[in-house]
Amino acid sequence: MDNLFEQQEEGFEFIGQGFALKKTRDNSKIHLYKNGSFVKEQFLTPAIEKRLFVVDLVERHGVIRSKLADSLGISRQTINNWLDTYRKHGSSGLVNNTKDSWKKNPKRFTGNKARDLEQERLETKQKQEHNQLSISFAQEVEVEEKHCGPANQLYSQEFDYQENRYSGSMLYVGTLITHFNFLKQLSGLVGNYLWVPFMFIMMHIHNISSSEQLKTVYRKEFGQLLGLDKLPHLEQVRKSITELIDLKQARGALTKFFKVQVIQGVVSIWRIFLDGHFAPYSGKEKVHKSYYTQRGMMMPGNTEFFSHDSSGHIVYFDIHEGKGDMVKSIQHVSHQLTPYNDDTPPLVVVDRELWGVDKFIELSAYRFVTWEKHCDKTALKQLPDSYFTTSLEFGKNTYLLFEENKAYTNTKGTTIELRRVIVRNTQTTETIAVVSNDTMETTQVIAESMLNRWGRSENSFKHMGRRTNMHYNPKWHIHQDSQEQSVYNPEHSKLKKQLKQKKDVLAKITKELGKKEPVLKKDGTPRKSPARDKKIAQKKQCEQDIEVLKQQLKDCPERVNLTDIGEPLYKSIDTEAKNWWNIAEMLFWNSRKKLSRLLFQYLPDNRDLLPVLDAITHAKGWVKSTNTMLIIRLEPLEVRRYRDAQIQLCRYLNSMNIKLPNGKLLNYDVGNNPNSVKK
Repeated sequence: MDNLFEQQEEGFEFIGQGFALKKTRDNSKIHLYKNGSFVKEQFLTPAIEKRLFVVDLVERHGVIRSKLADSLGISRQTINNWLDTYRKHGSSGLVNNTKDSWKKNPKRFTGNKARDLEQERLETKQKQEHNQLSISFAQEVEVEEKHCGPANQLYSQEFDYQENRYSGSMLYVGTLITHFNFLKQLSGLVGNYLWVPFMFIMMHIHNISSSEQLKTVYRKEFGQLLGLDKLPHLEQVRKSITELIDLKQARGALTKFFKVQVIQGVVSIWRIFLDGHFAPYSGKEKVHKSYYTQRGMMMPGNTEFFSHDSSGHIVYFDIHEGKGDMVKSIQHVSHQLTPYNDDTPPLVVVDRELWGVDKFIELSAYRFVTWEKHCDKTALKQLPDSYFTTSLEFGKNTYLLFEENKAYTNTKGTTIELRRVIVRNTQTTETIAVVSNDTMETTQVIAESMLNRWGRSENSFKHMGRRTNMHYNPKWHIHQDSQEQSVYNPEHSKLKKQLKQKKDVLAKITKELGKKEPVLKKDGTPRKSPARDKKIAQKKQCEQDIEVLKQQLKDCPERVNLTDIGEPLYKSIDTEAKNWWNIAEMLFWNSRKKLSRLLFQYLPDNRDLLPVLDAITHAKGWVKSTNTMLIIRLEPLEVRRYRDAQIQLCRYLNSMNIKLPNGKLLNYDVGNNPNSVKK
């Protein structure tokens, strides 16, 4: 902001938000300026004047505490203490202690105020920790034994080593049991059909993108993964999927596993990255449409909103008809997470689709971060570096940050004020703007949240799309009418088009009249011009037509219901089957994240990490089942360092003593064909 004070003398100390301090020869006085203009002369003695001055600048004007502290020769902790004292005790708490101050004002602090504030903060922190520890979540994780019968029946067979080309994927079974209590949770919900969603997970693991591809698997070996004698034939699989859907337990399963992974610490919940994914529909029924970016056109289908945490784990998802409502999705996921986040809504990071004053107002009780839409990038790039008071290291880049408050107004005149963080890349000088309604996080956290979404990858979304078939729906079922039957009124659209045409005609006539200036006679009176008079008459008629069209447009509703105009109604795509597929995708994806983090301990090279993990989990091997153990022996990888990592990963899983629902110990091994070894 140096340019704001270029006409002033030297000696200004900038403290943010356009404010600057200038010291005088008298150490007890200081001058305050705002945007280059003198505001007032401030006395710094007695001490109460200085403290009230500091509190006013920080509390009301939001200046930078560190810069203000440096300018006045005090510490930032002192400013924090003064603010805490003022918020709790008002102006009287800022007065220095005297011998009999406690008699005249019992509310006034006595003793060392800084120590008292430290003790209060410590007690508050201890109280929060106690409240967190006193909450019992056992009921969400445990399942009554009476509901575990179907799960106990899995893996009950006993046999010697049998070759299985899918045995590597059994590593996922260990993480599913450890982190999600997967089989017992499903057994309590869907009973004998628990193998169907289990099958969906194995399909994700082995890149089987549809049930039709199950015709190509080895049913005996694939069924062994699920604890069955063999996988049923395709017709029975389709029938079982239909029967599972008829139970209507998908929403309950989603809520259950959401709670389990929050309680078990699988996912982070303080910050959520939310985005929509369009799932197209290619059937003949009339359903709502949305814009399909991969094809660049409107298509019928649903929008799935996935919520990821900072590490790319899927926290939650929900499915909306057609375009979907991002505001409702933010509200929904916030309601789900708030009880587990000390009654504080998570910080939700979204893209420009959220932009709009009405949407911001609707989300005033929640916390969000998004890009500023329609910003003037040229003007942002021209901001001087002196505006940027803080910096951020992210990835391999350094970013300069500048924060201000900005009011945004819609066409109706409704206004909302938001935090606006300007972010500049020091290498490319690219400058962008981020807005947020959050009042809890720092400038760096707000900027880093937005950069973490887009700077390197879009919260695992594109990686999920490459690894899984996100479009697949195990069974399309459309039988109910949609609850949303309103459409854009064609009459309203027609009137808007007519109004635009009339305005274009009026502009053309006005332009032509400007070229035909009235000609005066010698006596100064205007000469008759039939052509000009005709244009004036056309202009008046056009203005009258415009007023009529405006009134008609005002009286015409913008949207109408299909039932009122006799058009065929929209149908609703049943989401039960898609929810089960997405639940399997969520559990697979989060389990894959856990396995990759474990493998990273033994193979700390990100370039090798996921390829080696896929090689391990796709490796063939041998399976042995006794009355006490289920042993999975994997074929060793050829490269020595990969094989060592494979062995250590199996050792770690074995150290966790993972037990199947029927009590058998799940044990992993790495070695050659056991049948070729002489006993």
